Order: sequence, then C-alpha cells, then structure tokens
Amino acid sequence: MKLIKPKKHARFHALIGVAGAFFTLLTLTLAPAKADTQYMPLDQLKSIAEAAVHSAVKAPQGAKITIAASNPDDRLRLPYCPEVQSSLPGNQNIDNNVTVKLSCTEPRWQFYLTVSTTIAVPMLVASRALPAGITLAGSDLSEDWQPQNRLSGRIFTDKSVIVGAKLKRGLQAGSAITADNLCLVCRGDKVTLHAGSGGLSITAAGTALSDGTIGDTIRVRNQGSGRVVDAKVESQGEVTVTY
Repeated sequence: MKLIKPKKHARFHALIGVAGAFFTLLTLTLAPAKADTQYMPLDQLKSIAEAAVHSAVKAPQGAKITIAASNPDDRLRLPYCPEVQSSLPGNQNIDNNVTVKLSCTEPRWQFYLTVSTTIAVPMLVASRALPAGITLAGSDLSEDWQPQNRLSGRIFTDKSVIVGAKLKRGLQAGSAITADNLCLVCRGDKVTLHAGSGGLSITAAGTALSDGTIGDTIRVRNQGSGRVVDAKVESQGEVTVTY
C-alpha cells in the first residue's frame, strides 16, 4: 500500500482550524468579564441614591441618621454611565421612605430606587409603666433614641425641666414623654403670678384655668381682682403675665 502524504494546503487549513478553536475558546472565556464592565454596578447605584438623600436630609443637631437604599433586582442590566444624575422627584417627606430618580444622558436611561431614612433623636421616656396622675420623679425617666417621625408634640431631654410635673395620661415603659402628656402647671393649681417691667415687679396669687408646661401660655385668674390674664409658665407654680 502506498502512503499518501497530505497536501500542503490541507495541512495549512488544519493548522488554521486548531488556531481558530483556540481563539474561540479564549473569546468565550473572556466574554463574561467584558460584559460585566458594560453595566452599572448595582452597589454603585445604591451609593448614588443614598448620597442624594443624605445631601437633602435635614436633621436636628446630634441626631442619628440612617440611610439605606433598597437592593435593585440582581437581573438589572443598565449600560454603564460615567456620570449618573440623581434627583428626588416631587415633594417627598425626606424623613421616611423616598424615591430617588437615577438617570443618564449617554447612554440614555433612567431608574428609580427606594431609599429609607431614619432620623433618631434623644429624648426622655418612661423608665417603667406610669399611671395617670403621678407626679414625675427623676427615677421615672430614662434617656432613649427614637425616630422623630413617630412623635407628635414637644419632647424633653432635660429631666430638671419636667421633674415635678403631673402626668395626665398613663404611659407604657419606653413611651416618649411629650408636652401633651403632662402639665407642670395644671388646671386648678394655685400659682404665683409675676408681672412688671422697668425694675418694678408685682406678684399675686392666682388659679390656673388650663394646663401647661414650661414656655406654654395659659389662662390664669388673679385671686385678688378676679381678672383673667394670659401667663407664661416659668416653672412649677410660677407664671409670668404676658402683654
């Protein structure tokens, strides 16, 4: 039998075939890495949205602010954008869940992401279950941090301001002490009225006709004249006539 040698052009095509298979394999191996760089990283979208909320939020000094964007669907594929724009559409309450609009002009796309914000502020709370009518002592109060969007009414941080005040409604342990819950001067209390200006000061006995805490204006009847005046609560049993 005569051995037939492959022709030169056949060997050449065989070599091309092997090389082609090699480069095809190399291309398939690199393809996923190349694709990842074409899309916006989901963590980067979250960071941009959180930064937008952080720049817009207004909180009291010393408040604890927590901002967290929701996780986008991990199947999301947005073309990579070198300059993502962010904005808060509409008139949203920033102290809650807000929607942040993310957009890009080149390539053009837009995407909305929900961001939750919690602003916790320090305050005095009930250290135990407190019944209505109790006169607050320092041991009845403790300090805590609570979200401000769950509060209604004025809160307190200084025990000395409200120790001695009467609780109007019972509170569970951990409940915030607000001005609505207590009165430093209560209706029917005997108070001392202070009035005067330019170095002249007059005091008189009076009866409170409404409830109030420090800084509140209440109605007071002068026991001597019977006249009813507006007076500002200064401390327990002490009010100043307002003009």
